[in-house]
Amino acid sequence: MMSRILSPIPEHPPLAVRALRFMALWWSIFACILVVAGIEAAIYWHKGFRYVPVQTLDHVWFHDVSVQSTGSVAVAIVKYKRKSKDQAVDTEIVTLDFDQHRARSIRVAGLQPLAVAIVPHPTASRSQSLAVVDADGSVHCVTESVGPSETHEVSVRKVCDSELREASRVAFSPDGSRLAAIGDQYVFIWDWHEAKLLHRYRHFTGGGRGSTKALGFSEDSRTLLAPGREGGLLSLDLRSGQVIEVTEPENRFAFDADVSSDQQIMVVASSGAVPTLSAFRRGTEARLWQRKVSAPIAAFGPEGSYVASVLGGIGAQRVATYDPQTGAELQSFQQHPSHIVGVAPCGKSLLSWDSDGNLFESDVESGGVKWSFSLLKWATESNHSGFDALPPPEPDRVEISPLGSRS
Repeated sequence: MMSRILSPIPEHPPLAVRALRFMALWWSIFACILVVAGIEAAIYWHKGFRYVPVQTLDHVWFHDVSVQSTGSVAVAIVKYKRKSKDQAVDTEIVTLDFDQHRARSIRVAGLQPLAVAIVPHPTASRSQSLAVVDADGSVHCVTESVGPSETHEVSVRKVCDSELREASRVAFSPDGSRLAAIGDQYVFIWDWHEAKLLHRYRHFTGGGRGSTKALGFSEDSRTLLAPGREGGLLSLDLRSGQVIEVTEPENRFAFDADVSSDQQIMVVASSGAVPTLSAFRRGTEARLWQRKVSAPIAAFGPEGSYVASVLGGIGAQRVATYDPQTGAELQSFQQHPSHIVGVAPCGKSLLSWDSDGNLFESDVESGGVKWSFSLLKWATESNHSGFDALPPPEPDRVEISPLGSRS
C-alpha cells in the first residue's frame, strides 16, 4: 500500500517539446487544407468553371437574341445579377447551337454589349460573325472560328463609331449586306461589307411612348421597315433613302411589326393598356383583323404561313399562332412561367424565351415541346453542358425540365 502512495509522479515533457508538437499538429491541418483546396482548384480549372455559385446568383435573363436564318444557331446577350450589396450586373455573349444542343460563351474583353445580330447565312468555313453594339455607341464585328483541334478563336474588329446610344435592336438584311439599328433617337443603316454609313434619320420618341423594336428587311433586302419620323412605321427604300410607305397604328404605339415574305401583309403589335395585334394589307389602309394579346410581339412564320404572338396572364403566358388572312387562332403552345419577351419562327419549329431565361423549341404543327433550355441552370453548371433534349410534355401538363435533367 505504501509503495503505491510513494510512487513517483510522471514528469511532463519539456515546454519546447510540447510547443513543437503543437506546431506540428497545426501544420498538418494546414497542409491538409491546402491539398483539398488544390484538388478543388484543379477540378474547376479542368472543367472550365467561370460563373459564380448558384447561391450568389440572383437573376439570369436574355437581354437580346438573334437567330440565324437556318434556325440552327443563335446568339444572345445574357445578363446575370449577383446577390450582393451593389447588385452588380454582368454581361456575356452566348452562342446557342440547336443542332448540337450546346451553349457556349464568347469571351470578348472590353465590350459592354447592348444589342447583337448574327450574320444570316453560315459560311463554308467553320466560323460565324456577329454585329455587336457596344455601350459607347460603336459597332463591332466579332468573328468566332473553330480550329482543326476544336479550339475556338475570337477576333474583334471595330466597324464604326457612331452616335448609336441605348440601342434597342440591331438586324441584318437577308443577304447580309446591310445592317440596321435603332437607337434612342436615330435609326442607322450601314453597308456591312464596306463599313459605311448609308442612311441616318431621327425617329419619333415624343409623347412619352418609349422606344420601338420594329425593325425588319424585305426578302430582297431592298426595303427596311423601321420606326417613323413622326410616329408609326415607315418603309424605306435602301437605294435612294426615300420613304415608300407610312403606317399609323391608330393612336397606339407600334412596338413590333413584321411583313410577310410576299410583302402583301403587315402585322403590327401595339402597346398600351391592352396590347393589340393588327394585320393590314400593304398599300392600303384596310385592316384585315385585330386581336388582343398579352405582349406587343409580332413575327411571321416561313413563307407567311402564320403570325406568332403572345397570349395569357402573368405566370401563364403562351405563344399562339394566327392565320394571316383571317386572324383565326391556329395553334397554342406550352406556357412559360414568366413573361415571354421574344419569339422567333425557325422552319417547322418556333422558339420562345421568357424573362427568367427559359427557352423552348416547340413543334409548329403539334404545339409540343421538342426541348427546353434553362439559362440559370446553364450559368451555374461548372461544365457548361448546354442543352438537354426533352420529349414532348404530357397533355394538359405544364412542366419545365431544368438543364441536365431528363424527364
